[in-house]
Amino acid sequence: MKNLHALLLTASLLWFADSAIAQAKQQTTTSQENEITISISGIEYDDADFAAFKENLKANQHVKNVKSSYAQGTARINCTFNGSADELWDEVPVKIKQAFKVTAVDKNTITLASKNLAASNAPATNANSASNQIDTAGCNCCVYFPLCKYDETRSFQGVVYKGLTFD
Repeated sequence: MKNLHALLLTASLLWFADSAIAQAKQQTTTSQENEITISISGIEYDDADFAAFKENLKANQHVKNVKSSYAQGTARINCTFNGSADELWDEVPVKIKQAFKVTAVDKNTITLASKNLAASNAPATNANSASNQIDTAGCNCCVYFPLCKYDETRSFQGVVYKGLTFD
């Protein structure tokens, strides 16, 4: 009788341990959802590439709770995803990825920069480079003689003086 009681006790403990292990496995699989933050700098609020990226995230079945915000040229998207930020970026189609430059990726963060901004801020590469152009922004006196382009600069007691030579 004692053996039967011990056997029943052992069986119930094994069943309890198995159910506890199964419950722990279920909790770890559901807790793999990570809060991912995506930051895109140099972007306009109504940018078509940003809208396409956001819609792609909303359509992805592994992405949940997509929330976006925008402030001073930087868009932020927060979402939950069943994996790391790198895996999420891998799921984005190449056509959408092409509009952005990846600046940093870690477990929960993707930092991007808009390639459209980089193209609009690129320096001039034609014959009229920046050094040969006369900067007339804010200058109203350059009608007959280019007073905005200085031939030499000198400093005296920490003050910089700009000068013109009349050739």
